[in-house]
Amino acid sequence: MVVLWLVIGAVLYLLVDSLLPGMRAPVVRPGRAAELLLSPGRDGNYEVGGSINGVPVRFIVDTGASTVSVSQAQARRMGLVGCRDTLAQTANGHVVGCIGVARDMRFGPFHARDVQVAVLPHPGGDALLGMNVLSQLQVVQQDGRMLLRVAPRDAR
Repeated sequence: MVVLWLVIGAVLYLLVDSLLPGMRAPVVRPGRAAELLLSPGRDGNYEVGGSINGVPVRFIVDTGASTVSVSQAQARRMGLVGCRDTLAQTANGHVVGCIGVARDMRFGPFHARDVQVAVLPHPGGDALLGMNVLSQLQVVQQDGRMLLRVAPRDAR
């Protein structure tokens, strides 16, 4: 009887995992170029242009952010789906927000699908490119520059 319940549980898990977007880590795929070299802006941040669900956005590369994040206003324009309430720890303390799913995300030469995105009540037009996406890449900082490239398969 226990084995039957374990099998039923495993089947349900696989169904949820395959049917609900954003449940797995996104797979980041390169476009024509497999790497991107960034120089810091005047404020010291590394930035890259991109889009979420086809809506243009400027990403700040943030290795201290666990999740890609956008403002509530941006999320509405982007049509993020499946927003679940969450309490997020930010540099400014705890904030109430939600986690939604971006069906399509692009930045530089990279493309990802079904990416979890934190929707937070912060103003501004920039989005944060967090570790749920960056961890799928190799991030190298050297000589004041940042290189993003597809991680070798054995390094993932």
